[in-house]
Amino acid sequence: MRRNLSFKNLVILCLAGFLMTAPQIFAENDTMLDEKSVNENENLSETNKNSYSIKKEIIKSIKETITPYREQIRLENRNKIKARANNSLLKVIIKEIVGEEENNRSAIIEFEGKEITVKKDQIVDGKFKVIDIYPDRMVVYSFKEQRRHTYNINDNNFINNKEANISKEKSEQRPKMINSIKKPEQSNPIPPLKVIVKDIVGDENNRSAVIEFEGKEITVIKDQIVDGKFKVVDIYTNRMVVFSFKEQRRHTYKIKN
Repeated sequence: MRRNLSFKNLVILCLAGFLMTAPQIFAENDTMLDEKSVNENENLSETNKNSYSIKKEIIKSIKETITPYREQIRLENRNKIKARANNSLLKVIIKEIVGEEENNRSAIIEFEGKEITVKKDQIVDGKFKVIDIYPDRMVVYSFKEQRRHTYNINDNNFINNKEANISKEKSEQRPKMINSIKKPEQSNPIPPLKVIVKDIVGDENNRSAVIEFEGKEITVIKDQIVDGKFKVVDIYTNRMVVFSFKEQRRHTYKIKN
């Protein structure tokens, strides 16, 4: 009986001792783990700093290498654009723009020493196409240069007023020649088409007009071509619309009272 009691007392003392020392053991383990975590974090932070500094140096080196190359390309492109603008192969002078309506507007231009009347979508000598005609300018597309040009009225192909002034100053500084150079004679303007509408007869589907053209009296109908000089576009009750091949434009003639 006494042995049993002594054994129980020994077990109780062991348990009491374990319970008293366990918190200290766990606390020491936690402290060691915290210190290890802090050390790992410090090492990781140092690694990140080194990696960031390396990346920064690489980016700086790339910028220092690429920036001069980019500036050189930009400068070359600007010089090419200026040279292309100053040495344009297509020379067109806009003398006058007529017509108020956008779809019935035409321009009188000088091209290769000839005076021509053009309209929208017209192709001139297979060299350029008229893209659009505005009240103060004309936009064309050069087939040879594969690009567009915009020409203003009375703008002798100068890019802007600054270049025009520079050219003027240079010309004033040049010594005058004893023998004056003769300017090329301008071609005579195309005379307008003259048609007198005397009478219009018939209904809408079968209408004809009695006209006087070059001293002859002729009866014409819609879509008829007269002497290869103009085409009858439409005939209304009080007027007739024709297209002049020489002028490359339309005319409207009313019945002469």
